[in-house]
Amino acid sequence: MITPELTALEALGIAIRSEIDAQELYKELADKCKNEFFKDKLLNLHKEEKKHQAILENLHQQLFSEVELKIPPTETIKKKYLEIFKNLNLFRIF
Repeated sequence: MITPELTALEALGIAIRSEIDAQELYKELADKCKNEFFKDKLLNLHKEEKKHQAILENLHQQLFSEVELKIPPTETIKKKYLEIFKNLNLFRIF
């Protein structure tokens, strides 16, 4: 959870978690997508999120090499976005 007392190390863990969650979301959406154009775009976004995760993990290694990387658990963000897509019937246009 984000609080005013959040440390740089905690913020980095949250940022890495958000990249992982975004990867999973884009992959799940791509798997459900019937339109090849959109599916390809979603898979490209998935790859970009993986790159972002690697950048952040490298940053952790540079700044906090003596501290084990602790990634917080997934929040319900991914489920909320999937529900929004479903409610808006966006899978129909994909």
